[in-house]
Amino acid sequence: MEVEFTSSGIVFHEYPYPPASVHRDGHLPYSAIREVGDWGDIWTQRGEVLFVPGAQKEDLAAAAERNAIPLVRRVDVWELLLEPFLDTTFDADYQERTLVTLERNGIGRDESRRIRRRLRGAMISYNITSGLWDWIGLGLSDVLDAKMGIRVGSAVPWWRRISLGRDETFYWWAMEIANRSRKET
Repeated sequence: MEVEFTSSGIVFHEYPYPPASVHRDGHLPYSAIREVGDWGDIWTQRGEVLFVPGAQKEDLAAAAERNAIPLVRRVDVWELLLEPFLDTTFDADYQERTLVTLERNGIGRDESRRIRRRLRGAMISYNITSGLWDWIGLGLSDVLDAKMGIRVGSAVPWWRRISLGRDETFYWWAMEIANRSRKET
């Protein structure tokens, strides 16, 4: 995937997630952007989170500044929800801090358990069984990649993909959870 920054907006080429608003024609007007995060994430007025390649995140920040789009830092609730699927372990105190942070962002302990239970098979397949072995952080794009059967460097064969529900329903469910994240000060 690659993006272009034009005078009127951002053009996404080959955005990988079919339910995304930019999947078909690729154009996102600057007026449709609510804010830009510091990791190359774009938060739209409609509540969608879109991504630019890491190599282009400085270009995104510059475009945001030129177009008076706020640059923000948010708590990454998906990164916190996906901690159990990393190739690492966390002590009980660390896990408790994660749950408290999720609660502060509108995701209670019971809901955290349900989300993690729902994603367990897919995320283990995506990160561990596939050989990715990420030990630093998984996030929203990783959840979407797991849903689509995409992994870093290659695609997961269709017969190994994990069904997590209808693509569009799952996509907007994941976006709703992402939108609970609070801005960091």
